Amino acid sequence: METETPAMRARIVSIFSRHDSIAGPLGTSWLPGARHLVLDDIGHVSLLRDARAIDATIEALSMLRAAPGSAQAQHHRAVLAPRFM
Repeated sequence: METETPAMRARIVSIFSRHDSIAGPLGTSWLPGARHLVLDDIGHVSLLRDARAIDATIEALSMLRAAPGSAQAQHHRAVLAPRFM
């Protein structure tokens, strides 16, 4: 079995809610070395339709798509990445 490297973990984004009554406990969504976006005041099923979760998913996917070292990647690191913990 292949072990995840720090570089692999750095590409993972976990978007979750503190108020999720299905996926829990809260700490199960936290992966050391990954980026995290914690949303408040939203339930499990609502994550699929919440504008904040959708926007964060699109941002995370575009960060993964950007070629390392490109202007797009630098923009994501400077502007978008700070949104994630």
